[in-house]
Amino acid sequence: MFEPFRVAVPQPVLDDLARRLELARWPEAYALDGGEDAARLDRIARLLERWRGGYEWREHEARINEHDQELVDGLHVLKAGRGPRLVLMNGWPSTLAEYLPALPLLADFEVWIVSRLGYGFSEHGLEQPGDDEHAATLVGRVLGTGRYAAHGDDFGGSVLSRLALQRPEQVAALHVCEWLEDLRADDLTPAEQAYVDGVNRWREDERGYGHVQSNRPQTLGLALDDSPLGLLAWIADKWLSWSDPACELDDDLILTTATIYWVTRTIAPSMRAYAADAPPPRGKVAVPSAVTAGLEERPPPPREWLERTYADLRDVRALERGGHFWAAETPEQFADRVKTFLAEHAQL
Repeated sequence: MFEPFRVAVPQPVLDDLARRLELARWPEAYALDGGEDAARLDRIARLLERWRGGYEWREHEARINEHDQELVDGLHVLKAGRGPRLVLMNGWPSTLAEYLPALPLLADFEVWIVSRLGYGFSEHGLEQPGDDEHAATLVGRVLGTGRYAAHGDDFGGSVLSRLALQRPEQVAALHVCEWLEDLRADDLTPAEQAYVDGVNRWREDERGYGHVQSNRPQTLGLALDDSPLGLLAWIADKWLSWSDPACELDDDLILTTATIYWVTRTIAPSMRAYAADAPPPRGKVAVPSAVTAGLEERPPPPREWLERTYADLRDVRALERGGHFWAAETPEQFADRVKTFLAEHAQL
């Protein structure tokens, strides 16, 4: 089912948020025994103060509403530009706002930013499965017939890779910053083994959040959905941890992301993918594909590892600048990379 959509957050929701922000309690001193650093917490404190006064949601709401939007079978789709269709899909804890800085640079495409169930302005979809395979099926249904190129970050990369498996005749080319993989694979090359070991170390050091979100998503969701400071801290920690420090993320982008999660009450639904195990991918992605690894603590994969899952891998590279939220951190580089790859490898 299709219906036009426009973002219009009721004023009482914003008034309630303002009251809760004013009542938010900040600790007298930091407890830093768990490996957190004071500088990051200070940044979160500054974000809190701007959210309390100075940040104007209505300005960012109007920016979103400059573009055509639809709800199709419960999924929110924002459209911009004209030309061949390019589908963008974000991951966690992100929203469509991650791609807004890059839209003017992708004006030669008809860009569709698709938000999966439980993200942003899409429906929560709690009665449906929350795994990536089901998400790919829904996205394919929303996109309908015709050919398109696709780019995905984080969970978006996994969903669109599965979409390419499901509909190879429609996905003209695929670029991802998060790739399908099976860490249980055997007969590894030395480079692959080093990569798997590095990922396992990263999971031990950094992915405690994912363990909680896979085991207690609703319990955590109750807390984050009730406290804007808690929500901001949980989201901002990931944006600050996974981005390239040299890129100096804009405060208002982080606050827009947090505000979208708050006003749509999607923090708990968005965590469902961590608890929902998708089935292993069936076969290899056969469409022309490229992988870009952001500058994060997680090591980039060797080409032979990716070729286990992508049969027509045209390009692999690791960024020297730009991290997990690449499109927002360096939109010019992001747009240039995507456009160059599609110009060389996509038949649209």
